[in-house]
Amino acid sequence: MTRHLHRIPGGLRSQVASIASSSTQCKSSNHGERVSFVAHQITRTRLTSVADFGNPQGALQGIIAAIYSLGAICSLPLVPFINERLGRRWAIFIGSSIMVVGAIIQGTAVHVGMYLAARWLLGFGIPMCIVAGSSLLGELGYPKERPVLTSLFNSCYFIGAIVAAGITFGTTSLAPSDWSWRVPSLLQMAPSLLQMSLIL
Repeated sequence: MTRHLHRIPGGLRSQVASIASSSTQCKSSNHGERVSFVAHQITRTRLTSVADFGNPQGALQGIIAAIYSLGAICSLPLVPFINERLGRRWAIFIGSSIMVVGAIIQGTAVHVGMYLAARWLLGFGIPMCIVAGSSLLGELGYPKERPVLTSLFNSCYFIGAIVAAGITFGTTSLAPSDWSWRVPSLLQMAPSLLQMSLIL
């Protein structure tokens, strides 16, 4: 990959943008994997110390798991316009910014409505990053490297899933404290902050 840097104008910048784009899939799996664990922790600990979620059952437990996908569905009509009007890098930056706000709200949630709004925001931001990230990789990659870069983009999903599983498993030792679900919730902003710092 590095042997072609001298041929690409702004080659280092392209490589950094490629890394930032690839971290989109890590971020996607991070949010998806954590929701089931956090929902389980919410029901198990009943969050009596700070947050008041009651004891989510049935439909409420279902919407806690589904709201992330609903947020993603709601943003899909806007994604092409943001990508075309503002460009790929700004679309990634905007999507990541929305996700940072969502992670902060989720990590500080004190009732179920706040938690649901945070999950919806996280879901709303991810399609902007995924669509722009995959397009940016295809556009910036040197023609011989494009197949490798795009393959790595999809493989990064599993890296994020492994990291998310490790973090959530590690924080189970904090139960029955609220921090058993707040720490993974707040750490969801790390990939977004990485992207925001590298993409512009």
